[in-house]
Amino acid sequence: MRKRGCSPNVQTYTALISGSFHGGKMEVAIGLYHRMLREGLVPNTVTYNALINELCSEGRFEIALKIFYWMEGQGTLANAQTYNQIIKGLFTMDDIERAMIVFNKMLKDGPSPNVVTYNTLIVENLKRGYLNNAMRFLDMMKESGCEPDERTYCELTSGFSKAGKLDSATTIFCEMLERGISPNQWNYTAMIDGYCKEGKMDVALSLFERMEENGCSPSIETYNAIISGLSKDDRYLEAEKFCAKMIQQGLQPNTITYTSLIDGLCRNGGTNLAFKIFREMEKNNCLPNVHTYTSLIYGLCQEGKADSAERLLQEMETKGLVPDEVTFTSLIDGFVLLVERVVSQNETVYGCSSDERVSTFELIGNLLLRLSENGCEPTIDVYNTLVSGLCREGKSYEASQLVESMKEKGLSPNMEISCSLLVAHCKNLEVDPALGIFNSMAVKGSRPYLSIYKVLICALCRSSRVEKAQSIFQNLLAEQWNGDLIVWTVLVDGLLQEGESDVCMKFLYLMESRNCTLSLHTYRILARELSKVGKSLETDQISKEFRKLSFPP
Repeated sequence: MRKRGCSPNVQTYTALISGSFHGGKMEVAIGLYHRMLREGLVPNTVTYNALINELCSEGRFEIALKIFYWMEGQGTLANAQTYNQIIKGLFTMDDIERAMIVFNKMLKDGPSPNVVTYNTLIVENLKRGYLNNAMRFLDMMKESGCEPDERTYCELTSGFSKAGKLDSATTIFCEMLERGISPNQWNYTAMIDGYCKEGKMDVALSLFERMEENGCSPSIETYNAIISGLSKDDRYLEAEKFCAKMIQQGLQPNTITYTSLIDGLCRNGGTNLAFKIFREMEKNNCLPNVHTYTSLIYGLCQEGKADSAERLLQEMETKGLVPDEVTFTSLIDGFVLLVERVVSQNETVYGCSSDERVSTFELIGNLLLRLSENGCEPTIDVYNTLVSGLCREGKSYEASQLVESMKEKGLSPNMEISCSLLVAHCKNLEVDPALGIFNSMAVKGSRPYLSIYKVLICALCRSSRVEKAQSIFQNLLAEQWNGDLIVWTVLVDGLLQEGESDVCMKFLYLMESRNCTLSLHTYRILARELSKVGKSLETDQISKEFRKLSFPP
């Protein structure tokens, strides 16, 4: 090109950069970008988008971020695509705070967020279990005049259904219908699965019929949800009929289908029939997975067949299947049932006495010992599973004992274990042990999630230790978290939900004294939530703040 007297222009370099990335030559692409600059050519938005998009795809988020800020410094305006790529990249890095900073910059300076922006924010918050935040982004989306699309509603119905929030999922589903968006296979399956997991089989079956009537073909995932729900509800014959119907429609039962049938039978005393299906499954070259074995092990424990359960565990490990959270939970549940039998029959199982005071911790200790003897040495993930399970049941004492046992074996609790234990202590209003864990995390340099701050601050307020709660909140402000996220998580979802509106306002003033920037939408949320609890004076004060934002002097 140069030999013919033609110099490459911006468009040529942009095409070469994009082509180099697609050819797997990232370093060449970056080299072309630097060469372009040396030749005095100014990259345009398309060039920068190509660079940022490909760098994010390769996981080079920090470099992408540097280019994003560099392009702004050079006077090249970022468009919605640029912002969307950066926000997505920051979420991939689990850097929620910086993602929100970039989003707020977008709101303030433009361009306006589009449906891709809002969908990214909604999806990423749903992934992390921040359901309220996901709904807030939906509200912001509608208020800004950006219409939610099929994906928005798909993600929300699925996210709320998986979290067991069926009322909210149903409301979102109905709103989707009102807006003229037809539910697709994914929408229906998410709702059906949610109802099945809640044991509301009649509603699930009705929705399945509606799905077919509307010309939307059920997928294997839809059938698996129905079969699983019916099996757990001890409606095995109906489950079999759905299995036959599925085959008639050209869908072959897979591992999940067979496991659903096996699990339902094992939960309802049909372990013998479950083993027949297990053999049929293997005969049809459908490989059992960890959950298949877990269901059978639980069924055997339920029937008091400890030796058979142990043999099956060994068979499972021989096949290279590693016990997971569900396996261990089922084993513990099974051992609980065994101990209950011991108490009534005055027998002994694996060293557990028939004393009615046998503790959960002793049970778990015996299980871990047995697993160790079988060459399955408990790892940090195993302890995480067990501690999390105990904490969910509110057994903070037993969980603490297990953590101490783990430390004795040279294993250090990770972030997940520490957070689970802290939350369990807070639920039981054991704030001193919770503070001990919190301080220990700070010493190790671990940064607790915002949800952990919320739980601890609320527990301190319920324990009449508001000054300590304020001290923790001030530490939080010093860590430069995004102001909107602090208000949404700690003030609205935390303090206001707990009825601590006075403390909420006190903390809000603290934020304002630290010059924390809040968006107009956040002030609206605060005003709305305060009005619900009859705080008219506080609502007026908040309204004044967002009037200042709406009509700056």
